[in-house]
Amino acid sequence: MRRALVTLAKLVAAALATFLLAEGILLAFDDVFFGRAFYGFDPDVGFRVRSHARYGPHAANEFGFNDRDYPHERAPGSFRVLVLGDSFNWTFGPDGNYAGKLEERLQQALPDRRIEVINAGYPQTHTGQQVEILRKFGLQYGPDLVVLGFFTGNDFYDADPDRMRIVVGGVATDIRPGQQFYWILFGQPLVWKSRLALFAEDRWSELRRVDAGQREQFARPSAVERVHDVAPSAAERVLSAPVLSESYLAWLQRRMEFARPSQAARFRHHENYVFESLRAMRGLLAERGVGFLVAAYPDAVQLDPGVRDALLQHAGLAASDYEWDRAQRLLRGFCAEHGIAFVDLLPAFRSAQRRGWSLYLGSDSHWNAAGNVLAAELLFDALLPQVCAALPGAGGACESTTGRPTRSLRSGS
Repeated sequence: MRRALVTLAKLVAAALATFLLAEGILLAFDDVFFGRAFYGFDPDVGFRVRSHARYGPHAANEFGFNDRDYPHERAPGSFRVLVLGDSFNWTFGPDGNYAGKLEERLQQALPDRRIEVINAGYPQTHTGQQVEILRKFGLQYGPDLVVLGFFTGNDFYDADPDRMRIVVGGVATDIRPGQQFYWILFGQPLVWKSRLALFAEDRWSELRRVDAGQREQFARPSAVERVHDVAPSAAERVLSAPVLSESYLAWLQRRMEFARPSQAARFRHHENYVFESLRAMRGLLAERGVGFLVAAYPDAVQLDPGVRDALLQHAGLAASDYEWDRAQRLLRGFCAEHGIAFVDLLPAFRSAQRRGWSLYLGSDSHWNAAGNVLAAELLFDALLPQVCAALPGAGGACESTTGRPTRSLRSGS
């Protein structure tokens, strides 16, 4: 019996030593084992898309953005717009995404000048992280104007100042610094989670990563040319109420807690964190004389009666339990108080929805092809006067703006 126990103890010790050795190797050689993962660790942001990571048929740029590489020095006489955001900046690849569509429209309107719209953002990020993305990567491009895309569906909800999302072994992991063990060794994070288990999880989920749901989109380039103030064709018209998955409705119910006045106190520190981040972003840009605009991106539940009814039925609540436009109201008020230009896409999205347009992916909070086109059209209308004011003699569409009052997008103007 004693011999059996000794043998068992040796086996356990050997297994433990092997496990610890494997953990150490995975930590020391993180880039070797997890170099193909979509996400990597970043000490300032917590995580980032890896440089030149593959997604569908596309590759991210040097900073992990859904765009091509750009020279860091802006060409003389050109105009650069940097669009910060989250996963809204990723659907439909670099050309089909609203940022790519915006660049296309601006360049067509001003063919004699070089206009660059740089798509800068990572999925799963909120405003607090986007300040760091701007500071660390975005400002290297020397933009003339920064647009912050704020998704009113979850950007307040996700902005928890006590939570940090990091990547350990290619897998996104939420921790609470100060409450949980978190240390950086060899440039990689140490937490109470097994890298070996995360390595297995990463390999298992390789075909189901963030881009997996987008492959069908990439295979079918958008044929939508125009949405704003036009009716959809028969093929593009909404024919029936959306069929929504239970997982989507459960997630929608959680994040829409922010829109319930009865829960306002619970999210007060989220609001303050967002506003502190906006002030920090405004200060960074004002120091450099860079224009700044906050664009509020609507959620499907704010304009689609079918999505709203499905949420109310799932949650067992009444429409009066929600202030559907609460996020827009808070943002608009803050931006007005602090001299930050603000554009709300919700009215035009509601109007397009009433005309019969389908603007969102099924059981998904992100825009479909038509939604991306509409967002690009609305941002084009908001930005063109500012671009024209910065490029005297640009010609093209600028000639039609001559004589119109142009509001500066520089903070405090």
